[in-house]
Formats: sequence, structure tokens, C-alpha cells
Amino acid sequence: MSLENWITTSYGWSSVHRRPVLLLVLVLIVAGGFSLLHLQLSENAEALIPDRDPQLLRQFQLLQQSPMTHKLLVVIEAEESRDRARLTEAAAVFATRFNRAGVGRLQTRLQIDLPGLLQQLVVEMPQRFPAAKLPQLADELSEEEIGLRLQEARDELLSPVGLGSKVLIRTDPLRLRQRLFDGLAYTNLLGRGQFRGGYLWSEDGKGLLLVGKTDIQLTDVRGAAALEQAARAAAAELPPGIKADLLCGQRYTLANAMAIKHDLRRIGLLVSAGLLLVFGLFLRDWRALPVLLLPLAGVVLALGLVLLSGVELSGITLGFGAVVLGVALDYGLHVFFALRHRQREPEQVLAELSRPLLCGALTSIGAFVVLLSSALPVQRQLGWFAALGLLLALLLALLVLPLLLVAPPQPLEHPDFPTKGPGRRNLLLAGWGLLLLVALAGAIRVRINGDLRQISLVPPQLAATEQRLRQGWGDLRGRAMLLLEGEEEEVRQQNEVLFSRLRDKLSPGDLVSLAPLLPSRATRTANRAAWSSFWHGAAGGRIADELRRQAGEHGFAPTAFAPFFASFEAQAPVERPLPACFEPLLGNLEQRNGEKLQILTLAADRPELATLLQDGQLDMTLLSPRLFRAELSGAVKDDFFRLAPCAGVMVLLLTALLLRRARLVIAALAPVISGVVAMFGIMGWAGIAFNLFNAVATVLVIGLTIDYGIFMVWRRQHGGDRVTDRAVLVSGLTTLAGFGSLALASHPALFAIGISVLIGIGAAVPTALWLVPALVPERVLREEK
Repeated sequence: MSLENWITTSYGWSSVHRRPVLLLVLVLIVAGGFSLLHLQLSENAEALIPDRDPQLLRQFQLLQQSPMTHKLLVVIEAEESRDRARLTEAAAVFATRFNRAGVGRLQTRLQIDLPGLLQQLVVEMPQRFPAAKLPQLADELSEEEIGLRLQEARDELLSPVGLGSKVLIRTDPLRLRQRLFDGLAYTNLLGRGQFRGGYLWSEDGKGLLLVGKTDIQLTDVRGAAALEQAARAAAAELPPGIKADLLCGQRYTLANAMAIKHDLRRIGLLVSAGLLLVFGLFLRDWRALPVLLLPLAGVVLALGLVLLSGVELSGITLGFGAVVLGVALDYGLHVFFALRHRQREPEQVLAELSRPLLCGALTSIGAFVVLLSSALPVQRQLGWFAALGLLLALLLALLVLPLLLVAPPQPLEHPDFPTKGPGRRNLLLAGWGLLLLVALAGAIRVRINGDLRQISLVPPQLAATEQRLRQGWGDLRGRAMLLLEGEEEEVRQQNEVLFSRLRDKLSPGDLVSLAPLLPSRATRTANRAAWSSFWHGAAGGRIADELRRQAGEHGFAPTAFAPFFASFEAQAPVERPLPACFEPLLGNLEQRNGEKLQILTLAADRPELATLLQDGQLDMTLLSPRLFRAELSGAVKDDFFRLAPCAGVMVLLLTALLLRRARLVIAALAPVISGVVAMFGIMGWAGIAFNLFNAVATVLVIGLTIDYGIFMVWRRQHGGDRVTDRAVLVSGLTTLAGFGSLALASHPALFAIGISVLIGIGAAVPTALWLVPALVPERVLREEK
């Protein structure tokens, strides 16, 4: 049975069983709408990462485990004065009020016991003092130098703070502890700023930084809202003239979720207004209301089926529903105009319309089906939802809509588009060619950007706070991470190798490592043995004897330095965890993953970093935001250059199958060429970077714009009336209404899709209406017949 006969038979059967058919459709639509009551949008950023590249996905997951993932940072500043007492009081008020909310914990002051830390380091000096530096002591500690250091120790004991220094001097009379402090400079996570009185002051002294943590996950929108609400309530209790800004990853999640939610409301209103405007201008009949309602029902039913299939939906995918609605209206519009201005029986009109309509629909649906092979989950979501929505809209347009269109036929009073005559035709072709050349010149300027931050919303307030954080305390969020994982002792040894390799190339402000604080057991044992061997050797023995001799001369008791001399004896190294004072800032640099230990080293994200680590001696993972963006750009580029040709080949085959003549196929492809070239050309000239959502838009432009060319060529080939022109024009306007609404979205991802397809469709519709008839003049059609 041919397609035309099947359509005729189906229409005849459904006409006889009109009420049961409509009732069944209504039940299905209601069921789809009911499923939306359980709709929960996913905010998981992994949907934007190619999940068929395990290495790239692994890098993203590890980047999400950054030390800043669960950190809370609060910048407190006075608008005018630098009154530190006033700022510390405000910090206490803010922290107390925030902690009361139970969503996180801020520390008012960092309890850093510097004397206790120094004492611990000095007591552990035998296992911490680098063995390689011991021979240098023989030249450094001359008889005169020993005397000077003992005098400094005596002066310190007699000073007002002498009582607190007693243990340090007894354990380290030669002030060897200075060698230990060199490594501690690499444990400063902030890089800038000043630590005074337990507070982290900005470098310019105008701001104060509070540090805390939360258990709320990055993707928990409700938890993020609770964090922001707690911060606002705490800030409201601050004295006038003092402001506090909370900075954490959860706030970015909330900002994007709220932007999408706001955009969905605005898009819905704009699409409704745009479609009603088109409806009022071109349909002008309330009996055409099913043309608008049935595609909407198809979209709702498609959403319900997608939810039942278990596919997660992001807010971006749901926002794309407005676009699907604008495209789905096309099929109903062609059916409406063909039946409204019919000169034959409805079943004959539907039979004649079915072939171009089905072919056009298949190209659009096929474009979305191509997205199902994308490496990006969000593109597969879009493809699955849109393809299903368009398929349902097509079936409803062909099988259900004719049952609801009861208006009598009306003649079409509509002037033809100005394409007749060789002069006008040549002018159109020349103008089209010139515009294509200009657009192509811009297209070669387009650059691909895989930075996820460019398709995520960053509110100005958060951007300003992050900039202030970088200026006052350093870049806490933009560093590269070097991950080591394995058995504890092995990982600590590798971490020491990594630190020794990088410390000569990076300054303390550009490198943060736990190696100086937590050396491996092998290193501590070797240091302990070398320490004992040195002091029992000739060089160390000379220094120890000179120390004993001069101690009495400077007024020290014979047993004053007994702890120091006792450290010469070999002892087992002491196992100690990370000192508690470092926990607030450095605690997340070391984590347990089952029985394995993970250690992170932070380094400035520079191009030469990968070169320093490429010898393969360390079993390490480099997590560089800069390299990750470059690799993601490459993945987006590969995905685009795979999907776009697939969509193009599919469109070409379907068009050739329907039209079967090279000249007609080329003419039908003219809107596609115009749309794609215009999209890239304007993006290039406007300096708009090409991201993964522009890649989605490219496939859409290919699949959608071919419909206009097919219908116009079919009309010219089969001697149709101007009904097709009107249907193509109105279809283009409804699609522009859908995509135009996205172009006004505040969220970058929705905007990227909207502006790209808006340009493509905006260029394709005039091409279809004016250029396609010029490419297929009646004379050529007569000759080919």
C-alpha cells in the first residue's frame, strides 16, 4: 500500500470513529500531563561532559573534588574605614548567625597555636631536618657563629617572652628550626593576605576572610538556596557600612538553576505571545485553535514518555520545549492551510500533502535522532525529547487535526512573491551569492570554546566577589591539581618527589604541598638516622663539643640543652597527623578513598606545568582547568564534525529520495546553505565563540531549514498554488517565535541555542520564499518534463 493510499484509508477510518479516536488522544495527553507532576529537573553538570571519553569524565569528576568543593568563604569588608576591631566584631556576628541556620559551619577565628606548632616541629626536628642539608652545618656553625646564636638565645630568654621560648631554646639552642620553616612557606593555600590575631586579612588590609565548610553537595539546589538564605540573614544583622559576601560552588549552581527557572517562565510567555500574534495575523479563525493546541499536546505527551523512560531532564532540555513547540506547529500549519483552501476532498488533499510533509518531518526528526549518537548526555536528552515530540506532532497533524478542522474552504488572496522574470531572478541570485561570500569571510573567524564557564551563568555579584578574593587573598579556585593515589607510604614518597621537582620551578605563592608537613615514613626514618650519624660523627661532634664549652660562658646550666643532646640518639620516627591548625585550609588536600590515600598538590595552572611532569616517573593525574577546557573544546569539535556531516548526509539522501533530480535537490538545499553559512558568518563577525550548544543548533538548522526548501520545490514541481508559500512563511515565523524566545534568555546555554537557530532560520525563510523559485523557474520544469 502506497503512502497516499494509507493516508486516505486512515482518514476514512478515523472519520467514521471520530469520537473514540479523539477520546483516546485526550486520555493519552492527560496521562502525559499527569506525569509532569513528578517532574524533577537534574542540575548535574556531568550532562555537559562527553561521557564516552572516560579520561575526560574522570578529570571532571576529580575537578569536582577540589579542596574548594565544600569550602565556604565569606569576604567581609567595610565600605569606607579600615577599622579592624569593627570588622572582627562583624565577623563574629555573621558567623554566629550563619552557624545557627545549620547549613554549614564558619570559623570566627582560626585557632592556630603558633608556639605549639613551633614546639612540635622542633621536637620532631631529627626526623624533619633534611638529611641533605646536614653537611652544610659543618661550614655554617663556626666557633664564632655558635657564640652568636647562644647570645641570641640568652637575650630571648631574658626578654618578656622568654618564658614561652624556654622549651624551644632547650631543644634547639642553635636555631636550626629556620631550615624547617623554608618548606612551610609551601603550605599557604591563600598565597596572599596576612594572618593576624587568628584572622585572615586581605593584602591591602581592607577585608577579612572567614573560612568554613558545608556538607551540601554542589548539585543540591535546595541546599544551595538554604546556604544563600542563611548568608543573607546573617548579612542583614551586620552594622551599617559593612558588607559580607558568601562565595562557594553551591551558589553558582543556585544561580544557574534560578536563571533557567526564570527563563522558562519568560520563554513560555514570549512563545505564547509570539504564536498568538502569528495566529491572529495569518489564521484569523478561532476554529484553527487545534493547530496550536495539538502540537502543545504532543510536546506534553513527549515529555511524559521521556520521564517514564527514566531519562533525566535538565532545565536546558525543558527550556528547549518551546523550540520543539515552534517546530511542531509546522506540520499542523501545512495541513491547516491545505485543507482551508482546498479545492478537492480532504482525503485527496492529505494524500497529496503526505509525501512532502513526511519527508520534511523526517529530516527534522532525523536531525534530532543524529544527536542521540552525541557523546554529550545533554545533547542526547535534547535529541530524544525533540525527536519524540516532533513524531507525535506529525501523527497528530495527519491523523487527528483533520478531524477537528470543520471550517469550509476559503479562497486564498495572497500575491505571489517577486521572483518572476529573468532580471529579478538574476538579481536575487547575485545578491544571494554576495551575501554568502560575506558570511563565509566571517565564518572562518569562528573559534571553538569548550570552557564550561562560558555556558554557565555567573552573576555579577559573584564575579565581583571572586575578583576581590583573588586580589586580596590569591587565586583559590583557578589552580591546577596534581593527584596521587595509592598505598599511604608509596603515595607520600611520590608526593615528596613531586614537591622536590616543582619547588625549584614555582614560588611558594604558586605551589601548595603537604610534603613539608607530612613526609613519608621512609624519609623520616632516613632523616632520623642521618641526624644521629651526623652528631656522632667528626663534624657534628665538633659542633656539639663547642656548644657545651660555650654554654657555660654564656651563663647556661650544664643540663640546659639536655633535650638537644638527647635527640642525637637513634629513635623510631613519630607518626603524627596533619596539625589541627592547618585543617581548615589544607584538610581536603589529603583524603581517604577506601583503603587508599589521595593527596592533592596545587600549582599555578601554567602551560609549562605539563612539561615539567611528562617524564612518566610519577603515577599521577594532572587536573588542569586550562587543559580540561582545551580537551573539552577538542571533544566538542570532534562531536560537531561527526554529527553535522551525519545530519547533512541524512538530509541529502532524504531530499534526493523525494525529488530525484539534482537541480531540484540543489534548490531545496539552498535554505540549508543560507542558514548554516549565515549562522557561522554572523557569529564570526560578531566575535561569538562556538560552544557545545551552538553545535546542537547547527544540527537543528540543517534539519529544520530543509523542510522549507522541500515544500517550495515540491510546490513548483507539482504545480501547487500559493498555499505552500503561506504555510512556509507562517511555519518559519512560528519557529522563529520559539527560537526567538531562547535568544532573550539570560542563561548562556539557552541563549546560545536561541541566537544560533534564530540567525539560521531567519536566513533560510527568505531564501525558501524568494530564492528557491528563482532556482527552479517554470521553464526548467517544463523542459525536464
